[in-house]
Amino acid sequence: IADVLSLTGGAPLVVNLEGALVVDCGESRGDFDICQSADFAISMLQEMNVVAVSLANNHRHDRGVAGLDEARKLLETAGIETLTHGEVVEFGKFNLVALTDLDNFGIPKYQPIISDAEIEELKIVGSEKPLVVFIHWGAEYRDTPTSRELDLKEASLLAAIIPTPNILYNIFRKPDDSDKRKEYLLRRRNHILDKMLELEFISADDHGLAIASGLPLKAYETSNESIGDYFLEETRKYIEQKYGDNLLYKGGLKVAIAICSVGRNPP
Repeated sequence: IADVLSLTGGAPLVVNLEGALVVDCGESRGDFDICQSADFAISMLQEMNVVAVSLANNHRHDRGVAGLDEARKLLETAGIETLTHGEVVEFGKFNLVALTDLDNFGIPKYQPIISDAEIEELKIVGSEKPLVVFIHWGAEYRDTPTSRELDLKEASLLAAIIPTPNILYNIFRKPDDSDKRKEYLLRRRNHILDKMLELEFISADDHGLAIASGLPLKAYETSNESIGDYFLEETRKYIEQKYGDNLLYKGGLKVAIAICSVGRNPP
């Protein structure tokens, strides 16, 4: 707390509050259950001069709808404003809105939930006074970018390889025989960037920076690379359908599966 106050000078703070905040957390409901004791958490928030918290995140429903309602009541009783997904609160000279691109409540899970309609509505709200957006963004349990997190050069390259998706793989696998592939791929990527500029989807500065960038030197590497990603996903869907999402994500299950890797990793 002292470190925070030394940085803020005691200025009012708005923070993201992950997980449930209730009087009694009781026993853990699994590895993905985040719960905080209200007395302890609210005391810390008040000491740091937190005036509002965003509950718009993928752990807001860790104790269900009742848990979220309890958290809001406890915080607001303590004089701390709360915002959930899509809510706009007026803070003097500006408005504040909280958004989350993830939720863990309902089916399908962990899917993007910010809609185009919400964005259009916020444009109207933002026309009255400055609008500050407090956003919870990303993808759960992944250590590489998803399609929604790619920058311009990455997104245009992804679009360029769709007709021949093996071309980039072959560039990495056979670097000595890749000059023509690189030239072809760069032409396709740059054509996409040119069209985006022509249609005014991007600025001239962004276009120039993306055009000047080269191809990646290597493929993304993940720390949890699997030889059976599709098999694992089908297993996850089967368990969720048969036993329910609550047990799957919060029951602390240990699942043993068998997959033959022979032939999947050619020399």
